[in-house]
Amino acid sequence: MPAQHWTLDRYLMGLQCAQQDTQLYHTVFLFPPYLSAMFESPPKPTNPLAYHRILSPSAAVKVSPLCLGGISIGESWSGHFGKNEDAFTLLDTFFELGGNFIDTSNVYNSGESETLIGHWMQKRDTRDQMVIATKYSAGYMGHMREQKPMQANYTGNSAKSMYASVRDSLAKLKTKYIDILYVHWVGFVRRLILVTSS
Repeated sequence: MPAQHWTLDRYLMGLQCAQQDTQLYHTVFLFPPYLSAMFESPPKPTNPLAYHRILSPSAAVKVSPLCLGGISIGESWSGHFGKNEDAFTLLDTFFELGGNFIDTSNVYNSGESETLIGHWMQKRDTRDQMVIATKYSAGYMGHMREQKPMQANYTGNSAKSMYASVRDSLAKLKTKYIDILYVHWVGFVRRLILVTSS
């Protein structure tokens, strides 16, 4: 078929058919025949954790079906979650089995969760392969009340709280970007438009 007949409608129709076929293990792109030889398909996943899928239309990242919760990564909250002897072993195993989606927060284990995940990604050079979700709005500086006694703007969903939290999360995660940023406590939201415009 001549290249000019490969229209956007035909491309989208192919994607729609691919989405309906749940047996496919990778996204199907319909390229003109002269281009298809240039692109390799991803390898077939070796286990169910490696079957990555699009998270949602508004966050079009491909994630493993299981998200690793980072609340227990760190030592500050060991009384609640038990000792975390080796966070790297947990993260290595999750990654080796095909997991690429980690959920954490600015407040988990007094910030240790983000810090350990950041060290792991830096040491293993895995940042671009991972999808990192973190949160803000909880009072994440509570463990530093002596050094920073004015805590009012380290909590809530204001633009100031968001900016401070994102700045600190980027530093702890040792990254230049966050894939997904959640509002941790919806009850703090006064006007959603103020949060989304920030």
